[in-house]
Amino acid sequence: MLLAIVGLYGLIAFMTTQRRHEIGVRMALGATRGNILGLITSDGLRMVAIGGALGSVRPWRYPKC
Repeated sequence: MLLAIVGLYGLIAFMTTQRRHEIGVRMALGATRGNILGLITSDGLRMVAIGGALGSVRPWRYPKC
C-alpha cells in the first residue's frame, strides 16, 4: 500500500510539473488556490478510481488465480 501511495505521489507531482504553464495561466486569469488544488486533486482521484476499478475486476473475473 505504501508503495502505491508513493507511486501515486510521484505521478501527481510529475503531472503537476508538466501542467505548470497551464496552472500559471489559470492563476493569471483569476483562479484561486482552491481552484488549482481542486484541479490537481480531481486528476489524482480520477487515477485512483480507474486503478481501483481495473484492480477489482480481476478478483471477480478470475477468483482462483
